[in-house]
Amino acid sequence: MISVAEAKSKILNAIRVTDVEEISVWDGLGRVLGEDVSAKLTQPRADVSSMDGYAVRAQDVANV
Repeated sequence: MISVAEAKSKILNAIRVTDVEEISVWDGLGRVLGEDVSAKLTQPRADVSSMDGYAVRAQDVANV
């Protein structure tokens, strides 16, 4: 068995930094983000909570 320090060293030595590339969202499945992503627009643009529905746990509303 190897020590924690040796295991950590082996893991860190195996990691390689790669270049960041710009791809479509559809091609990103299974990949890692190279930088933060944020939406340019709020969707939906209006308060439509009356149509969204709500989820609750039965135990949270059992005595209501």
